[in-house]
Amino acid sequence: MRLIILACLAAATFAASAPGGVRTVNVTQGSEPGWIPSPELEGEARDVVARYSKALDSGKYEEARTLQGSGLKELLPAEQFRSDSKRSRKENGALLALDIRMITWTKDSPSAPSPGIYAAVDLVNKYALTSRHCGFIILYKRQEGEPFKVVRSENTFMSNKTAKAIGANAPNVWRNVSAVCPGFTPPP
Repeated sequence: MRLIILACLAAATFAASAPGGVRTVNVTQGSEPGWIPSPELEGEARDVVARYSKALDSGKYEEARTLQGSGLKELLPAEQFRSDSKRSRKENGALLALDIRMITWTKDSPSAPSPGIYAAVDLVNKYALTSRHCGFIILYKRQEGEPFKVVRSENTFMSNKTAKAIGANAPNVWRNVSAVCPGFTPPP
């Protein structure tokens, strides 16, 4: 199941009042008219991403698996998920910083595979062995009151070891490789 809906739809940005300043909210044009996610819903999405990332980083693959939706579980059998996660952890090292750059929201879009709330969470993380990372996690819930589930996760990275092997051309290679990451602009 590929959830490319968010890449295909233009997003509108709203500024809403929030304690301590302005809260920026990105909602796709195909969403339910007038719908804006609450700060509580955003907090829930951020919490699920943090819990999922922490579980993967600490080797708690079964815990991470409980946060996945059934479609992702069907596409990625448990043993393959565990193996891929271990390999990624070995290559990247420990997660040093989880940086959520932006969340793009969709609710009940006719372009979505199913009605409900989607949150596309763009990440730029730092790892002990990888300084170049970008990616996203897509969360889904059928309706308010249900928990978010991870329905898709993609990561693009270049380990420090790989960057060193590439040499002086590593920034150019990273710029090309990271072009697939929504909303990410690599440093010059």
